[in-house]
This record gives sequence, C-alpha cells and structure tokens, in this order.
Amino acid sequence: MTFGTIVATCAIVALTVAIGMVADKRFSIVPRAEILRPRPPGHAAGEAPALAIRTRPGQLARLRATQHCAACRASLAPGGADDVIRFADRTLWVLHFTCPRCDRTRALYVEPTG
Repeated sequence: MTFGTIVATCAIVALTVAIGMVADKRFSIVPRAEILRPRPPGHAAGEAPALAIRTRPGQLARLRATQHCAACRASLAPGGADDVIRFADRTLWVLHFTCPRCDRTRALYVEPTG
C-alpha cells in the first residue's frame, strides 16, 4: 500500500462520517438518548424528571389544557406557580395542577425546546 492510498482511504472515511453527521442532524437518523433511556416503572411521560416532556413554547398552552386527573378523569386546573429546576444538566419546568373534583395534585415535568 502506498502513502497516497492510505491518505485517500482516510479522506473517504472522513467524508462519509461528515455526510453522516450532517444527515443525522437534518433527518434524526440516530436515536436520541431520551428515546433510548429506560422508562422508570410506574411513571407516565412527564411524571418524573427523567421522563420530562420536550415541548416548544407554542405547545405549552395545549399541554396545560389537556391534563386530566388520573383518578376521576376531570380536567385539571392550574395549581399554582410553575417551578424551574435543574436535572441531569437540563433545565426543566415543573407545572402544577389540582383536580377541582377530588383535590388531587399532579406535577408535570416539561423540558422547553427552542
């Protein structure tokens, strides 16, 4: 093998890796860590910091309006001010809800994006 062949092979590999990175950034080919992260038993999406719901600012109003009580299925009302916490180097919002029928409370963890 000549030096030129080795350089050409390295260039082809580097070009392939670069194209793959650009394609992954644009089309999300490789699964993200939050998708591969195992789900804690007994928790639904947003009920634990590790399962925070990723949402854009425009989706927050819809997310707040569609929450229902797990016990009586009534629509939940806002239960006070939201909290901001840090979990695993991520900033999360904790949305608080209260059921108007049975007075149960619920916290929903949200990770704002963009």
